This record gives sequence, structure tokens and C-alpha cells, in this order.
Amino acid sequence: MLRRLQLHLPTQSTSSPIGTYKSKRSFKKALTKIKRALPASPSKRVAVLKEIATEVFPLSARRLLYPKEKTSASLSKKIVAQTETFYQRDDISRAAPGIKDLNR
Repeated sequence: MLRRLQLHLPTQSTSSPIGTYKSKRSFKKALTKIKRALPASPSKRVAVLKEIATEVFPLSARRLLYPKEKTSASLSKKIVAQTETFYQRDDISRAAPGIKDLNR
């Protein structure tokens, strides 16, 4: 059944949730049938819906269901230490009158 769904998917996304259904009522009827066929357990229901989503929309569903872990935008302690030692070198920085030597 899922193969039939994959073959008949529209190439363009429609803004209407009804999609290719002729009326809102027929869309709701199909949606109700699907909801009745799902397992009663919430965890099993989620597992089934995830699997259907990945089969029907392979790339976009994977990005939504399994997002990449967030990476930290902060610098490592090693890089901070190397930067401080670089700017403390005499040939790089120089003392100016009226300016603090070190800001922390």
C-alpha cells in the first residue's frame, strides 16, 4: 500500500491540507480511517507514524525526525590560551599610555 502512495504523490506541495481530495469531508474520512487503524499505545503510534513518514518522504522526514545535535559556538580553552599568549608577545603588542595592560 505504501508503494502505491509513493507512486501517486504530487510533485508540488499544495498549501491546502486536503491536497488532491475533492472535498474536505472525504479528506477527514480518510484521516479518521487512518487514525482508527493506528495502535492505541502512544509510543507504538509514534513509531508507526515515523516509519510511514520516512518511507513516504525519505529526506525531509529524516531531517525533521532525527535532527543533528547542536554544536557549541564557544572556543576551546586551548585556542583561548594560544590567543592570549600570542597577544602577550612583545613583537605583536606594545604598551600604550593610559590604557590598561590586560582586560579580563
